[in-house]
Parts: sequence; C-alpha cells; structure tokens
Amino acid sequence: MSNRFAVLKEVNTKSSNKTKKPNTTKRKPLQQTENTTEPKKRGRPRAKRSDPNYSQVTAYIETNIHKKVKIKLLQQDNQQEFSELINSLLKNWLDNSL
Repeated sequence: MSNRFAVLKEVNTKSSNKTKKPNTTKRKPLQQTENTTEPKKRGRPRAKRSDPNYSQVTAYIETNIHKKVKIKLLQQDNQQEFSELINSLLKNWLDNSL
C-alpha cells in the first residue's frame, strides 16, 4: 500500500526546485492628502472586547423581556446597542441610589 501523501510530497519538491521569478512590479507609495497630518490606521476599530474600560458580564433576564428590548432597540432611530442600554440603566441606578 503506497503512502497517500507521497503525491503531495512529490509535487511540493518539484515546485520548490523550479526557479522563481523575482517580483518586478513596483508599488507606488501611499500619498497622504494635504489636510491630514497622520496616516490612516489599518484594521478594525477597537472593540469593547479588547477595551480595558469594559468587562464582559453575564446576567439572566426573562426571555420575553430580552426579545421585546431587542425589537424596541431595532425600531429606534439611534441604533443603540443592548450593552449601551444596560450600561446607561446601571449608571442611572447608581446615581440615584447614592
């Protein structure tokens, strides 16, 4: 019985023996616009998950309440997130309980 990966190994060795052409395409450097002072950052914006000012918590709430809150948030124009709503409610509760 032959090794089923032998074909892959053979293809890999044949392709590595071939001489590769050097990359001759030159890329133009990025040009900054006149009104910006620093280059635009790459990648995604920082999420709450990686922000040290936030911590993930778990809370048990009634399923029907959760569904109604999600629907109401989607219907609003300001596109508030569920976590933002919980955060503001907890802040108000703290302010009023002192």
